[in-house]
Amino acid sequence: MYPDGTTLVQPTLRDVARKAGLGVTAERPFYDVVIIGAGPAGLSAAVYASADGLRALLIDRQAPGGQAGNSPKIENFLGFPSGISGSDLTRRAVT
Repeated sequence: MYPDGTTLVQPTLRDVARKAGLGVTAERPFYDVVIIGAGPAGLSAAVYASADGLRALLIDRQAPGGQAGNSPKIENFLGFPSGISGSDLTRRAVT
């Protein structure tokens, strides 16, 4: 059950993504850069492209984080010398 009291019965990935507030269609007719894959590299590329004022579109088959999103600890990632969990890295990048 979702916070609004609704439930989804046999939902598709698209249904779950919509319910979670993730975009499932492009919002603009043009993007400066299109990034395929929302693992750590794709998320980083999207963050830096956006910081530079570029209109970035991030596409992933399932959800942000990729395989690394399920990792208990990612070591040697830029800015996190002690490591960070995949889910925390994904949450921070999406934010």
